[in-house]
Amino acid sequence: MTRQTGPACGNNPNHPMSNGDRRVVDDFQAYLAQRATIRDRVADTLRPWLPGADEADVAHVTTAVLNSALREAAASIDATFTGPGVDRHARHAATLLRRIADEAAAETEPDFFQPGRTYTSGTASTLPPTPQWTFQVTTVAKSPRGDRVALGFLTGATYGCGVWTPHGEDDVAGWTAVVSQQDGVQ
Repeated sequence: MTRQTGPACGNNPNHPMSNGDRRVVDDFQAYLAQRATIRDRVADTLRPWLPGADEADVAHVTTAVLNSALREAAASIDATFTGPGVDRHARHAATLLRRIADEAAAETEPDFFQPGRTYTSGTASTLPPTPQWTFQVTTVAKSPRGDRVALGFLTGATYGCGVWTPHGEDDVAGWTAVVSQQDGVQ
């Protein structure tokens, strides 16, 4: 007879799983497989619309599309189940959909500038003030050498206030994405 040590969980090889635990694990594995299949189908659909994109870019766009669908489903639940007698389970479902979308977005946060987003660098509140720059990215391209370059427009709070000039940037270090209150990212 084997001695059971440690917590009673599926990750502990010293503790056998019950039939109920096995069913939960099997159901969750089936859910993950189904989710991967959906993600792959969305990626296959998007790939022709993203010429020249590498797999990391396709994965990022796929995640954004799936997260948008999750957020729309949550908004639909919120709009449908309104009023004082709202089923709390419906509210929890909407919250769960948003949480899944947020966690997936955090896991796939890109390691480079993203088109349509705004970034800042520096701070005007230090003494002496360092230039605070705002960079609006319009596109990301590859140089003839294959390096990624973010292209857009740059303005400075300290220097050149309000003047936007064309700019290219190849290093995301020191830049912070501007967060909007509507969807968490601008």
